[in-house]
Amino acid sequence: IGDATNARELAVLVARMVQWTFADGLDLDFEHLSESMRFKDGTDEISAFGDFVVALRQELDDLVSSSRWIDAAKARISVLQEAYNKLQPWQKNEAPYYATNIAYMNDIVAIGAPASLEISFTTRFNAFIDPKDPFNYVMQGTPLPNASFASDNEGFKLWPKIGDAVTSINIMAYDAGGLKLNFSQILLNFVNVGKIAPSKIILGFEPGNQAGGGIWEGNLTDMTSAKWLTKNGFGGAFIWTINPEASQSPDSAKIVPAFARELRSIVNPGWPYGTPPKYSRVDPSTGWTPAAPPSPPGPPSPPGPPSPPNPAPPGPPGGNCSSSCHSITPGVPDSWCKSNCCHDPPNCPAVDCKC
Repeated sequence: IGDATNARELAVLVARMVQWTFADGLDLDFEHLSESMRFKDGTDEISAFGDFVVALRQELDDLVSSSRWIDAAKARISVLQEAYNKLQPWQKNEAPYYATNIAYMNDIVAIGAPASLEISFTTRFNAFIDPKDPFNYVMQGTPLPNASFASDNEGFKLWPKIGDAVTSINIMAYDAGGLKLNFSQILLNFVNVGKIAPSKIILGFEPGNQAGGGIWEGNLTDMTSAKWLTKNGFGGAFIWTINPEASQSPDSAKIVPAFARELRSIVNPGWPYGTPPKYSRVDPSTGWTPAAPPSPPGPPSPPGPPSPPNPAPPGPPGGNCSSSCHSITPGVPDSWCKSNCCHDPPNCPAVDCKC
């Protein structure tokens, strides 16, 4: 990132990624910042990363407080419908993608912009260390490392700047080599040392196979910890990963489904912004809504005149293509509008480009 100017430009780009994917927000999973942001030229990348998070919060808040969210959904509907209308009848019968996504976009327009977009920040269990007891986050009897970790107290380098911008902080409490972690103490370190509100703190579990030489502490320990954090007003828990691949993590693939159901019954997650939105239902076996009704085939077209022996060279691609295409949205360059509006089929959102 380098500096605050680049941070702002990156924030604009990332906010547009959220806008055009209609996501709930994003997770900044950078749990080894201190190790990955050391530059020989002295660049303070930690500070620049903090600037990026603050700018991103401003961009996301502006996105949902303006008409851009709904305008983007309407523009997507127009593009999808135009592409669908160009399909042959037999293609329409095999094109549930269009019907499903148009239904989704219509839901977004009807529901309106979300009240807020999430920024979650993922860090490690040692982001906040008790200076009086630096290894209090491991269970008694666990052999202690010979030296501290490069990521120790990493939270102090960022949280004072990004704390108000971040919705929740995810604790990566796994992949810890031979360490047996004390989950309740880790949570208390984030509260008492890091001065973070418990409601913002999410504890992560990795049932089954773990990376980095980690050994799963077992279902009983995790569920006991889940009950403790729920009772004490913490934000919740997450699972890494929720959909493990059996060929890579055979134990996790067997354990996670039941683990997730039990964890959900304890944490009892809810929608934090009033009434939950309702979307069109899809077939769980396919992910599609019912396909759009097939259009009846039209009469066959009469044969046209034969092509000339030396056809003229092809013209420019279709769409709103002209030398006057330009951007009307900050962060979208003119070159993007000219390239995409002149594409065949065109991708020329009216909220971004004018031709």
